[in-house]
Amino acid sequence: RYNQATLGPWRMRNDLTARVGEIRAPTLFLHGRDDRLVPLRGSVVAAATMPRARVVTVADCGHWVQVEHPGVFLAEVERFL
Repeated sequence: RYNQATLGPWRMRNDLTARVGEIRAPTLFLHGRDDRLVPLRGSVVAAATMPRARVVTVADCGHWVQVEHPGVFLAEVERFL
């Protein structure tokens, strides 16, 4: 229901960009370079405003890093944790 309520035909309806910098917890963005659903730029901008965030991009990967490249996913999550 959240996705149905927040996804519009061209973008997210709830833009929280102005508040992302308030997140102080360590954060990992795992993003497929070929993701056609969520633009990489959003992850890069969000991570740049967060004090303890980093972005890992995965080559030859779309939206589902955990499905398309499970080995990369597990390695990056283990490193993060």
